[in-house]
Amino acid sequence: MEILNNKILKSSFLRWSVVSAYTILIFAMSSMSVPDEAIPNIVNFDKFAHFTEFGILCALIFWAFLSHQKNAFEVESVDYFKKRLVRIALISIAMATAYGASDEFHQSFLAFRSSDICDWLADTAGAGAAGFACMFIMRSYADKTAKLSDSIQPESIKPNLTNRSKTPVLERN
Repeated sequence: MEILNNKILKSSFLRWSVVSAYTILIFAMSSMSVPDEAIPNIVNFDKFAHFTEFGILCALIFWAFLSHQKNAFEVESVDYFKKRLVRIALISIAMATAYGASDEFHQSFLAFRSSDICDWLADTAGAGAAGFACMFIMRSYADKTAKLSDSIQPESIKPNLTNRSKTPVLERN
């Protein structure tokens, strides 16, 4: 069991390190004072960049939180796992949105940069889209996992997942 916990700890550390590195990259890019002439003259390019940038951040945060969760095979019920996914998505969206607000505040102090509520709204929209997309992808994975688990186990030894105890009760036919 200690080896398993060590692997989980290493996985969690690695995932949160990736999130930290990405937030440092966002901060570094925000710190660059770029005149308006240097930005591509594409309609709403800035908003698309914010949407994408913070969508990626939210997906990375979601991925990092998953390292703390049990696999869909190991949880008491698939429905409980799905409820946890909703919480993970909402927390990931909130964290990415908060970082977007701090990024806009940071930009208000830089030359050639400004704080713009529309940029923050694009950050929030990107985080929301990515958070809910990650949640729906993982929910469908949990459903497929449950169906696969049901098809692999013989009927005579399927666990009774309606029991709320930590250990499944095996029913014999």
